[in-house]
Amino acid sequence: MASIHDTRSGYIVTDETSSLLSTASTPTNADSNTAGNTFTDNVFQPPTTPVRGTPNYSAVPLYRQLSKAPNQPLPEHLFNDRLPSFLDSSSSTLPSVDPKPRPSRTLINQIPPILLATLLNLMLSVPFGSAFFPMSSEFACPPPPPLIGVRLFLLSTILGQTILGTSLGGSAFDESAGMMMVENTPFMHSIAMTVTQSIVEDTPEAKTGTCPDEVFPTILLSFSLTTIITAVSFFLLGHFNLGNVVYFFPKHVLCGCISGIGVFVVTTGLEVSKGVGKLEWTSWKSIEDFFGSQGETGTGIYLFLLPMTLVLVLRCIIKLLKKLDRSFPLLPPLFFLSITPCFYIILWAANISVDKVKELGFFFPPTDASSLDPSGSGFEDGGVDPASFAAIFFPSYSFAEGFSDPFALISWGAIVKTLPVQLGCVVFSLMHVPINIPSMSMSVNKDCDMNSEMIAHGRSNLLSALFGQLPNYMCYSNSVAYAKSGGRGQPSSLAVITLTTLLFLKGSSLVESIPRAMAGTLLIHVGLDLFFEGISAHGFSALEIISIWAIVVSMTLFGMTAGLAAGMVLAAITFVVDAGPAHLSPIRGHMPATTLRSSKWRSKEARDILNKSDGLRRIVCVQLQGHLYFANLTQFTDAVKCIIEERKGFTRFLVLDFTLVIGIDSSAAFSLLKLVDTMAKRNLLKIAFVTGKDDGFPTSVNLSEQLRSRSIAVTVKDLDKALILLEDLIVSAVNPNLVNESFFRVAGEETEFLHAMMLAHCPTADKSTVKTLLTYFKRVGLKKGEVVWKQGGRADRLCAIVRGQLLSYLEEEAGTTERVVAGDVVGELGLIMGHEGERRLTTLVAEVDCVVYELTSEAFATLKAKKPTLAIYLFQLCVRYMSHRLQHVSNRFVETKCIPI
Repeated sequence: MASIHDTRSGYIVTDETSSLLSTASTPTNADSNTAGNTFTDNVFQPPTTPVRGTPNYSAVPLYRQLSKAPNQPLPEHLFNDRLPSFLDSSSSTLPSVDPKPRPSRTLINQIPPILLATLLNLMLSVPFGSAFFPMSSEFACPPPPPLIGVRLFLLSTILGQTILGTSLGGSAFDESAGMMMVENTPFMHSIAMTVTQSIVEDTPEAKTGTCPDEVFPTILLSFSLTTIITAVSFFLLGHFNLGNVVYFFPKHVLCGCISGIGVFVVTTGLEVSKGVGKLEWTSWKSIEDFFGSQGETGTGIYLFLLPMTLVLVLRCIIKLLKKLDRSFPLLPPLFFLSITPCFYIILWAANISVDKVKELGFFFPPTDASSLDPSGSGFEDGGVDPASFAAIFFPSYSFAEGFSDPFALISWGAIVKTLPVQLGCVVFSLMHVPINIPSMSMSVNKDCDMNSEMIAHGRSNLLSALFGQLPNYMCYSNSVAYAKSGGRGQPSSLAVITLTTLLFLKGSSLVESIPRAMAGTLLIHVGLDLFFEGISAHGFSALEIISIWAIVVSMTLFGMTAGLAAGMVLAAITFVVDAGPAHLSPIRGHMPATTLRSSKWRSKEARDILNKSDGLRRIVCVQLQGHLYFANLTQFTDAVKCIIEERKGFTRFLVLDFTLVIGIDSSAAFSLLKLVDTMAKRNLLKIAFVTGKDDGFPTSVNLSEQLRSRSIAVTVKDLDKALILLEDLIVSAVNPNLVNESFFRVAGEETEFLHAMMLAHCPTADKSTVKTLLTYFKRVGLKKGEVVWKQGGRADRLCAIVRGQLLSYLEEEAGTTERVVAGDVVGELGLIMGHEGERRLTTLVAEVDCVVYELTSEAFATLKAKKPTLAIYLFQLCVRYMSHRLQHVSNRFVETKCIPI
């Protein structure tokens, strides 16, 4: 595809325009980025997300921006981090347009997009409007004429354009093309079917061919209620900033619904083409009768074969162009628009009378009052006279029939039966706007607020509901086509509204003059596109693909509501199966505490007790995960019992780590208590429960309180505290004096404490060596809140904490802290490394009044020069401290599979 340089504007664009093929479909969630790809030339690549906060560069021609004198600087914005959209290779959209129209933008420039938008409204209103009501053969009473459905479609579109295309709605897009939600046509048809069937079954005279007066006004009120609920839903989502909540719909469910609607649209296209007969996929006899019956005119087969042939020709042409690597997006709409004139040309060339062809059923039936229904079915006006609001509004319809109560003709029982379908329609309506808006934002390079757009759609649907009309929205593909042809601004939108209103008022003759083949071809083609769009999506698991087909089958055989219900059930099943390993396998792993170490410093004697007496091997740590609930509690308790049995008589301590547990239901909580009672009989001395959370266990049962009443159980916050507790129990069983050694006590003489601490950190040094080493340290007193050093500062000293407690934290990461207590050494690594540019990684602050002994870099340099042998002990201290911390970090690695700073 060749790029074209527009010499008038200086813009570099391509000849690709947005496809009008998908007028009745919106891009799915995953495809919303590609849907907004206005240009597909290799030079331009679409951004992955709408660019927020991009400067709004005015549409100054490129040659004017670069035609500076050599000694003049280029425009400053050319050197910004982000180039203007028409120079940025990452942009696939048109350049931002100055909101103030230039004088050259006259009404003449807007005529093509205005006509295009109006023709699109007319072209879509005929097939989809004709599909709102049941076919004549479905019930004994005749249905409303097709023109009423067309007018419902057009009026909803007019009201949507009035709000979304003007400043009344508050939308960020002045290129919006409002339209009735064509994707909801199956739901509208289902509502009309439900109402008609409910009233006809309860009305004996309907079996004689007379349609009850309640049918049409009840259908219109059901449509209005659906629109009201849709409007309220949009308002609530926008008001509470929940514009993105609809993304919680699983994509495979959405794809299944799109494919199911595609099947419905294809079916509707076949029914509209034939004009008589109902195609029921649930009955082989219905299928055989529909495709085999010639009808009263004897042309039944030809009526649906003609649009099927046209669809085949169109799709073959598209396939051929794709194979030749050619792109002609305007082909489908031009093909559809050419069907009607070509039809008349063929009739003229073959010298066939148009009236004769109309009698054979190739055109929509006339809608004049004399030919509609002489039996008095309640549709005498047929919607032909727009001044008679009986064709549009349900209250005045009652008045027209002589009732003083506008709701006299409403069958409330039938409306109640339609509520499930109405709710399904609302749910499906909410899926489109959050997909269309980001796509439109990328296509026209405009920033927008999702919640404001939701409120705008709430206003347009509220206005439509007040007029008793159908839900509407900003149709993405129509809006892109309108914008690409130059349409934008409130005057153009008002012109589209005016022309569409003329079609609404005087368009009955146009509908009668359109062959059924055009409507059928458009519906079948769009339906096939929707069907293949859903089932051909990639990246799904086998179960999700099965779910997609199950939703399609459910929608085809049992209706829209059943399909949505099946989708929700299948989504839940898919979630359970996909998340099964985490939910059904509550034990992540287990291991003895042989290689685990707590953060507590211990003397050589205490370490020998833990290592040489197999003390740590007597501790078994079991790490749990996911949800503990009734479905996996038996597996959990049996697994713990098997772990203990494998080491029968050897395991004396058990650690149950709940750090990765998300939730515990009541059944699992009481099962844990029962497990504790069982373990008490198996010679276990202590069971440590690690909550991993400040607020205890994630359960409504007061599990912590219940565990306190059992002497064998103890509850701690983290694994380190559990290890400290159990290590103390093991050490105290051999030598209780080693549990609280002297240098860990805050009380006592500072010098004695300091000597004991350094001997513990440097076990190969004797007392005289430590005494000489400490002469290089300097005592420093710290007040509460005093900053010892700042993150990023020079690492010029280490501190040995003798009294008090300090807090070390990362300034850039909230919550990443570590307490440094008496007996600890901090800052040793930066000092020992000796690099002049070494910087502090954390900030250190005194939490209480403290006493520390400092070794400065100057003193350390003197120590290395005068007594280098003593410096070796400081290197030893650094290595031991690092080894101790890494062993403690390995415990966290077991907990969370990530090493913290």
